Amino acid sequence: MSFRYGDALGASVLNGMSFRVEAGKQTAFVGGFGEGKTTIFKLLCGLYEKGGGRYLLFGRPFEEWNLEAARSCFSEVSQNIFLFPGTIRQNVACGKEDATWEEIVEACRNANIHDFIAGLPEGYETLVGERGVCLSGGQRQRISIARAILRDAPILLLDGPTASVDREAERKIQEAVDRAAKGRTVIVIAHRLSTVKNAERIYVVSGGRVAESGNHRELMERQRIAIARAILKGAPVIILDEATSALDNESEALVQEAVRALKGGRTILMIAHRPSSIAAADRVVRVGGC
Repeated sequence: MSFRYGDALGASVLNGMSFRVEAGKQTAFVGGFGEGKTTIFKLLCGLYEKGGGRYLLFGRPFEEWNLEAARSCFSEVSQNIFLFPGTIRQNVACGKEDATWEEIVEACRNANIHDFIAGLPEGYETLVGERGVCLSGGQRQRISIARAILRDAPILLLDGPTASVDREAERKIQEAVDRAAKGRTVIVIAHRLSTVKNAERIYVVSGGRVAESGNHRELMERQRIAIARAILKGAPVIILDEATSALDNESEALVQEAVRALKGGRTILMIAHRPSSIAAADRVVRVGGC
């Protein structure tokens, strides 16, 4: 599958992208910023039209689907969470028009947000404010997941569910995703492998293509080996371009220790999005606004 923005001269985003999502399993797409992960999300649910190749939804070419029917196959949780200025109950219930009270509570339990709601003075009748301003990012995200679970579509799409939250919120969201994945096809888009540990298949996206795939353990091992080879090569300059972006916290810490041990007599250039990835650097240059 391929895709480019605008006309034939537009920027190419996906170049021969090929993957398979198995029903009833959790599949993840991981990669850096601007690699095309969110474009995949929008192509899957019909917000964009592919430029070339084939896209089969439940074995049927997407072009043969009625667009409304195709989109009904997906429950979506995007990076830009929208909550309207009503109550928590109303925001969750809009995922299913005729939802019962029991269904709303069960969806919130599965989204790992029920205990928080139950502890509020007004409970499910708490007003969330304009765009959910009265809630934290992690709380808004879990309410959005509850809404998607309540809709009960066969495929759950999550675009960067832990992208803008702290570690504790990330843990709770991961638990919510794992609960939601039971008996359901789940597709998760993420920046780091550590946030999709339980996915049965992970596709690493780079340059608009699938660079490699495997489960979390397999990809961790390959990344560590690649970094070790670069270090052992013995060149005077080592360039680590987002080398730890996909690693879990333990593996990232090991790489940082290796970098500290090598700094004597070696020039090391590290390119990263997160401050934790360059903790061993002597000097940090922040780049912004080209």
